[in-house]
Formats: sequence, C-alpha cells, structure tokens
Amino acid sequence: RRSYWISGTIRIMRKEYLTKIIVDTARKQEIDCIVDFQMAMAKESEGLDLDKGTVKEGVSKVIEYIYLGHYYLAYDSENPECGPIGCMMVTREWSDWTNSEYYWLQSVYVKPEYRRWGVFTQMVQWLENNVKYKDVKSLRLYVDKGNEAAKKCYKKLGLKPCHYSMYEKALK
Repeated sequence: RRSYWISGTIRIMRKEYLTKIIVDTARKQEIDCIVDFQMAMAKESEGLDLDKGTVKEGVSKVIEYIYLGHYYLAYDSENPECGPIGCMMVTREWSDWTNSEYYWLQSVYVKPEYRRWGVFTQMVQWLENNVKYKDVKSLRLYVDKGNEAAKKCYKKLGLKPCHYSMYEKALK
C-alpha cells in the first residue's frame, strides 16, 4: 500500500477510488468557482492568461442558456462542504449521418490536489450512466497537442484519437 500526503491528510491507496465523488449540475452561485477553474486550466494547459471578465460572461451564458451546454461539478463525497474539486462542460452535436448525438467534453478541470485520484474518471462514468438510454453515439473532446498528461488520462478512459483533424478560422 502506498500513502499520499494531500491537504494535510493521509489517504491509503486501495483498489477503489481514493476520493468518491458527487456530481451535480452547476448553478449560478458556482459561476465564480468555474471561472477560477477555467483561468487555471488555460494557464496550466496552454500558458494563457485569459481575461477574467470575458470568461465570467462565457460561463454565465452557459449557466443561463442551457442549449449552449451544461457544466457539471464534482464534489468530494466525504467533504462536499469544501466546494467543487473539478468540473467539465458538456455540449451537444447532432449528426444526421447517424441520427444521434455526440457529446463533447470541454472545460475539463480537476484541482491539482485531487488529480490522479479518479475524479475525472468518475465524472465520465457518471455521464455515461446518465446518457446510456439516450441516442448518444459517443463522447468526444479535443486536447492541446502538447498536453501529454491529458492525452494519457483520456486514453485510460477509452477515448482514442479519431480520424478527424480540427481546423479553425478566426472570425473576430
């Protein structure tokens, strides 16, 4: 057994997840937390310093207009009062080819002290369990080409590089 020193507590590694999580849909009162997560994620993964006001407007729109997507937050089930420990946004894409939806996982972030504890894995499993009776063909995401840690995590979850490449044309 291996021990980890995290946030002043010792946890013993077991076969089950080190932290069992609760997943909940984000609400208006959690906007600032999501903004902080997104600011940290942009800095860590791409070295970007985003404009906090712009990010707050963007997050607020998703919370207000559910057709844009949904934010889901993860909480440590043993300490939910400590606030969110991770988040992801899910957006939907319709395919006329398959007559089904594809769910895009975006804005994925887990607090550093909870990484490698199965938080994101449990969030994805929660999502899979909640969509298994819907016409969702697959889960998709995009990742920065240089983010090897994220790629390794996604592969462990069964996500694989697909045959599509992404292109972009900036309009503003």
